[in-house]
Amino acid sequence: MTDSAGPITLERARVEAILALLERMAAGDTTVSLPLSENGDELDAIAHAVNVLSDELRWTSARMAEALWFGPTNRKVKLAPEVAKYLLATQAQWDSIIPLNLDNLTARREEWIQKYTRALA
Repeated sequence: MTDSAGPITLERARVEAILALLERMAAGDTTVSLPLSENGDELDAIAHAVNVLSDELRWTSARMAEALWFGPTNRKVKLAPEVAKYLLATQAQWDSIIPLNLDNLTARREEWIQKYTRALA
C-alpha cells in the first residue's frame, strides 16, 4: 500500500479494467478475474476484493443451481462450467427439450383431475 499520509495516484488503464470487469459481473459473467500487479497498491487491494466477490458469486450460483436446478433467466449470461452442467444454458440445450403441448394439456385437464381425485379418494 502507498504511504497513508500522501495522495493516492491511480493508473487510468487499471481503473478502467476494474470497471469493465464490474460491468461484466453485473451482466452475470463471474468467470473472469482481475490480474494483480507487482505494485501491491490500493488498486491491487480493490482488484483482489473484486476477485473474491466474483469467486463468491460463482460459488453461490453453483450451489443454487445444484440445489434448485434453476439458473438465470438471462440466456446471454456466461455461466461457469461447474454451474452450467446443471442447467439448460445454451440455445441447443433449450432446443433439445420436449416442448409442452398446451392444447393437449388443456383438452385433457378435466379428465386428469378426475383420475387424480379418484386415486386420492
